[in-house]
Amino acid sequence: MKRYNAIQAVGLSLFSASFYRDVGQNWRGVGFGYLFLLLAVLWIPGMVQMHGWVTRFVHKDAPAFINQIPPITISHGQVSAECSMPYVIKEPGGNEPLVIIDTTGGTTSLGDRHTAALLTKTKLIVRQGLNDTRVYDLSTVEDFHLDRNRVQHWAEMTGQWLATVCYPFVLIGSFIYRMVQALIYALIGLLFARLLNITLGYAALVRLSVFALTPVLILCTVQELAQVPLTGWWIVCLAVAMVYLFVAVKANAGPPPVPPVEPPPQPTITG
Repeated sequence: MKRYNAIQAVGLSLFSASFYRDVGQNWRGVGFGYLFLLLAVLWIPGMVQMHGWVTRFVHKDAPAFINQIPPITISHGQVSAECSMPYVIKEPGGNEPLVIIDTTGGTTSLGDRHTAALLTKTKLIVRQGLNDTRVYDLSTVEDFHLDRNRVQHWAEMTGQWLATVCYPFVLIGSFIYRMVQALIYALIGLLFARLLNITLGYAALVRLSVFALTPVLILCTVQELAQVPLTGWWIVCLAVAMVYLFVAVKANAGPPPVPPVEPPPQPTITG
C-alpha cells in the first residue's frame, strides 16, 4: 500500500530514500500523469515572466517602431503608401535602416545587412538570414490597409495573449521531451539495478526516473527564471539526475518491508 501521494512527491523526491522505495515497491504505472501535472505547474512562472516581458516591450519599446509606420494600402495587388519614397523605418534608438518602403522601383534589394524587409509596388522581401531572403508576391491581395493604430492594436493583443497561446504548446513539447528522457534514464536505471543486484521491472524504473527528474526540473525552472547563463548547465542537470536515479534504485535494495502485525485483542475477563 502506498505511503506517500503525488503532492508529497514534489518535496520528498528531493531527499527521501524511503519515498523512492515506496515508489519502486508500492506505486503503479509509470508516473507520466505526475510528470505532466508537475510540468504544468512549473511552466506557470515562466509564462508569467514572458507575459511581463512582452507587455513591457509593447508599451515601452514597440511605439518607437510603430510610430514610424505610414499608412499603407494594397489594392488589387498594388502597394501605395502615404510617404515620400524611398521611406526608411529605422531601428528604435538607432539610425540603422530596418524596413524600406519604395514603390517607385528605385530600390530592388535589401542591401544593408541591418535591413530586415523591403516593401515594393508588388512584393515584400524579407531577410531570413545573412544570405537568405524570401520574396512574397502581393499580386493576389485585393484589399488591405495598414497604419500605426492597427499595428498598435495587434501589438497589444499579442502582449495580452501570447503567453496564454504559447503555454499549451510549450507544456506539450516539454512533456514529450521529458517523457522520452525518462524512458532513456530507465535503461540506465537497469544498469544501476544490475550493479546493485536489485530486481526492478522496467515500469518501476521509468517511474523512479520520473521522480528522479523532479529535482532537475525544479532547478531548471529556478535557473530560467533567474536568467543566469551557465556554461555546461545540461551536464550539471544530467549529473544531478543520475545521482538521484542511483539513490532511487539503491533505496529499493532488500526485500519489501513487512507491515507490523498487531497482536490479537486480549479477551476481557469479567467476574
